[in-house]
Amino acid sequence: SYTSRRDSEAAESFTVELHVISDEYHQKHFGPMQALIEYISVMVTAVNLRFQSMLGLHIRFKLVGITRSYNDAFAALIVGVLDTWQTLEGLVKYAKEGHISGTYDVLYLLSGRELASIRSNGNVDKNVAGLAYVGQVCTIHAVAEGEDVARSYAGVHTMAHELAHTLGATHDPKDSSNCSWYHGFLMSYEDRGANKYRLSDCSQDEIRKVFRSLKITCIQETATITFSTKNNGTLPGQKVTADKFCELI
Repeated sequence: SYTSRRDSEAAESFTVELHVISDEYHQKHFGPMQALIEYISVMVTAVNLRFQSMLGLHIRFKLVGITRSYNDAFAALIVGVLDTWQTLEGLVKYAKEGHISGTYDVLYLLSGRELASIRSNGNVDKNVAGLAYVGQVCTIHAVAEGEDVARSYAGVHTMAHELAHTLGATHDPKDSSNCSWYHGFLMSYEDRGANKYRLSDCSQDEIRKVFRSLKITCIQETATITFSTKNNGTLPGQKVTADKFCELI
C-alpha cells in the first residue's frame, strides 16, 4: 500500500502481496485446506518480524494466495532432489502459463523436498536451503523457493532470507563494515544470535533503493483476497513445542 507521498520525509509503507505454493511433498502433511492456510499464515507472521526494524520504509508481507500442488509441474528433479535454478525457471514458466490464480507481487514455493544445485564440476551440492531472483518484485521473475519441514516452521528463516532477495537485498559483504557477513544478519549464513532476525543497514539500503524504482501499480494493493485466520499474530513457538520440533526435524 502507498501511504505517503514519495517526496515526504515520513516513513513509507509497502505491503508485499505474497502467493505461496505448497508442493506435493509439503502439502501432503496437512489435512483440510484450512490447516495449510493457518500454517502458512503463521509462517508469514514470523517472516514479517524480520522486517520490523526497517528504517524509512515499513515492509509487510500479506498472504493473498495459496496453491496446493499435487503434481509439481514446475519442478526439476536431479537424483531425487530439486534442482534449484531449473525449478526457479520452472516457476516462472508455470506462472506465465496462468496456473497461479489472482494477483500477487511475489510467488514463493514451500518445498518438502531437499533442494540442491549442480556445481560447475558436476557435483550435486545439497547444502542449499533456498533461492530467489534479486530485486525482481512485481516482475515475471518475482519468484523464490525454500525448503520447509511441514508442520515444523523450520523454513521461516529461509523464507525471510529469500523474500529479502526478491525485494533487492544481496548477501552481506565479507568485510569489516557494520553490515559485515560475520555479524550474522538475515542476509548472512552466520549465526550471531539476535542479528539473524533483522536486516543489516546495507540490506535496508538495497531494499529502499529498489522500492524507489517501483511503479505505483506494484506498490498499490490489488489482490481481492487476503488469507486471514483466527491465528493472526500467532508465532511458530506458540504452535510447536521444542520436543515436537525435534521430533519433526
